[in-house]
Amino acid sequence: MHCAPKHFPRKSGFTIVELVIVMAVFSILLVLGVPRFGEMVANSKVRTAAESVQSGMRVAQVEAMKRSNSTEFLLTTADPTPGNASAALASSARNWMARVRPDAVRGIRNPEFLRGSEANNAQAATLTSQAGSFSVVFMPNGQVMRGDATDLTALGAPMVVRITAAGATRPMCVFASPAGSVKTCDPQLATGDPRACQPAITAGACPGP
Repeated sequence: MHCAPKHFPRKSGFTIVELVIVMAVFSILLVLGVPRFGEMVANSKVRTAAESVQSGMRVAQVEAMKRSNSTEFLLTTADPTPGNASAALASSARNWMARVRPDAVRGIRNPEFLRGSEANNAQAATLTSQAGSFSVVFMPNGQVMRGDATDLTALGAPMVVRITAAGATRPMCVFASPAGSVKTCDPQLATGDPRACQPAITAGACPGP
């Protein structure tokens, strides 16, 4: 009598070769994906900073009308806190501040702090005033001017703050026009797109990456 050979069912799972192939594919995807993920994070950081800058400008604008006194938005290397309300202007920094400008007629002898960006944020985006070390000054009548420590100058073109970050591929700009319009724009978008910088500001005022 002959016994039929027994067949044992194959156990489920991966072989060593299959595991090696899966690990190799995963490693390739990881290498390709990490730079892209870093770029996305950096671009997100830029967008967040642009929203913050625009918010700061609008706070200064609203407070100028409420108080019937000029206010200003500025970049500063100092911590943007009430204790540093008299901080010096900077042409490039990670911090911004909105404050009330001194007015001897109204009895305001020193700048008054309104709002500021997050202090001591080493990972923050870099903000650059395209006009140099000047502030964006909002007048009670809605007009926007360029300011320094003591003087005001009428604008011939919008005041622009450019925002970028390490690893970002899409810088953005926030600008205030002489008539009082405050807007965020993307320099890489074509004219005609409502989010584009041109023609409101020139390509040189808000360059791409």
